Amino acid sequence: MKFLILVLIAVSSVLITGLLPHADSQLASNNNYLLQANGFTVTDKAIQNSELNLQLSTGKLSSGTSNIAMQVGDISIAGVDYLTSGAWKTKLVFDGRFFTLSGDASSVNGDKISASLVGRLVQQSQDGSVYLVTGKLTRGSEAVKVVYSAKLELTTNLPQKTTQTASKEKIVNVSILSGSSKIQGDAKQQQYGVQYNRYYEPPNLKITSGTAIIWTNNDSVPHRVVSGVSTQVVGKPFEPDGKFDSGDIQPGQTFKLTINQTGIIRFGDPTYYWMEGLIVSYTEKGLESTNTISAESRNTSLK
Repeated sequence: MKFLILVLIAVSSVLITGLLPHADSQLASNNNYLLQANGFTVTDKAIQNSELNLQLSTGKLSSGTSNIAMQVGDISIAGVDYLTSGAWKTKLVFDGRFFTLSGDASSVNGDKISASLVGRLVQQSQDGSVYLVTGKLTRGSEAVKVVYSAKLELTTNLPQKTTQTASKEKIVNVSILSGSSKIQGDAKQQQYGVQYNRYYEPPNLKITSGTAIIWTNNDSVPHRVVSGVSTQVVGKPFEPDGKFDSGDIQPGQTFKLTINQTGIIRFGDPTYYWMEGLIVSYTEKGLESTNTISAESRNTSLK
């Protein structure tokens, strides 16, 4: 009987091992990585959408367990942004097949959450690696479970289309779409400024530090491009943070901005609060980081 039990255990172990993914992490020493995740926060009362954007940096990696550094991060829960603060504890386990993340993040209103996350490598491809990330976010005495599907990619693998001028300037063009001044979506979306329709094309930008972004107003009314963070204030779900403000961009005109910093920046139009976009900026390689944003021109007429 005991022999039969041992045989069953051995067979079960083989079957389980065969079902688990045999993937090796693509993490390498002295590189920057972007972790982007989408999923849900879950409580007994509600399930809410959540996003995670983190930039991670590796030093010299060795087999087994290695530490990594997190440069900047953003956690969004039901449209509210929490920017990472303080030193986060990050660790790679089993050659990057698992990782742990823990630390604090704060909203523009000063609300704080604490995160404790574990990621397990599911599959890798030429574009990056996919992880299943689970754990909890703690707000005061309330612990919220989270489940994410996450993509980890080397920051040099940029899908964002850029053009280069004769002086080798990197440029990304963004269109403020026609009709953006008219909100799209249902009443709940209007109340909280949450939208699933496009007002910018593209709405999310992945760039390297030193890239110039040109917004073109293709709508029939003036628009502004202002940096800020999302809140959950009814009627004012976007709070400017003072990093940049285009002023009024008249129809048919442009606003050009050079991003010389790394990090995650949200932008929107304070007049039309439902209009929001995201900039993720990082270094192509290495651990260096700068902290300047340059508005090179305002309201330049199209040629």
